[in-house]
Amino acid sequence: MSDSTLSSTQSSLLSPDLVLRVGFAGKRQLDAGQSETVAARLRDVFSVIGWRLVEIAPMDDAANERPVPSIARFYSQKRPTLRLIHGLCEGADTIAYDVFQELVMPALGKDIAAVVPFPITDYRASRDPDFLPEFDKQLAASSYVVVPDGIYDKPDGPIHSSNQKSTIGNHQSSISLAPSPERTHLANRRRARAYRCQSALLLRQSDLLVAVVNPDLEGKPGGTLETVRSALDFELPVVLVHPNTGEVFLIEPDDDLLAVLSHGSGASMGWQESLAAWVTQITADPERSDDASRHTSASHGHRLMDEFFQQPSAQPDSHAIETAPTRKTFREWLWEKLHDHFKPAKTKIPVGPSAAAFSH
Repeated sequence: MSDSTLSSTQSSLLSPDLVLRVGFAGKRQLDAGQSETVAARLRDVFSVIGWRLVEIAPMDDAANERPVPSIARFYSQKRPTLRLIHGLCEGADTIAYDVFQELVMPALGKDIAAVVPFPITDYRASRDPDFLPEFDKQLAASSYVVVPDGIYDKPDGPIHSSNQKSTIGNHQSSISLAPSPERTHLANRRRARAYRCQSALLLRQSDLLVAVVNPDLEGKPGGTLETVRSALDFELPVVLVHPNTGEVFLIEPDDDLLAVLSHGSGASMGWQESLAAWVTQITADPERSDDASRHTSASHGHRLMDEFFQQPSAQPDSHAIETAPTRKTFREWLWEKLHDHFKPAKTKIPVGPSAAAFSH
């Protein structure tokens, strides 16, 4: 594609905004020391992500002589946006919300969204009364809220029955019965399913997950540790912050979770540089390779980016049509190439048949 053709094509299409979506999951009960540790580490994590987005951003400060990465031409000229998606909960979620709100970067747009497990009124009623003013504030600050149809069911209190009679004195009164094991089991299952649904929906809104959890403790259904495992299964990278030590673990989908955690690759191991590289890779910079063994051709990467972002309609894959009707679409194939860090193609990109070929 010539420069003039590319320029004409770009002018006729709307470019996507540069937005990075950070999902968050965290431990609800934190003591004062853990809260301070988590706040300090999340401040570092959000700062690294935010500054890297600003460095990649299409909008360049005239006073800054740094070169704009070539990936910029595939995005709109709006400033980049960092979006935090959390669960509107006490503990680590609220700490993440506060730290995110304190993040000040004039060249960075910020956005907050939420995913809750139950209808808003039910979920609000399930929160600690002291947390309700904070809950309302965070809810009002959310640009959108995803609300599934989970059922909040928690029969903690006794069930009062007037069918049972007390013969103490000559008085007739009702007595209290504890919920049956079956009833309690049903309530627990309903809440677990709702929290798992919340986790799944949060991950589908995210490009990476930041989680605050002690991996040595047993997790609950739909809890933070289970969300971490689900994120890796969903092929999302995870930034795990240990609430006791402040250690930061960067876990990629192909990593062995237990092996990464056992190595103790905490805050002293240069995680900031690796996290910044993640941001670059998520935004699909064709000039980035993850290590020396995977050399990336910028021209090849740009060709794929042109195909994916700039062409009004992608040609079908003729080989897929002729021999494998259920194969991935051509556009999906291109996106898979992008996620393979733009490794040079071993074969020529197939070109689909013309429209005339289908008329015979």
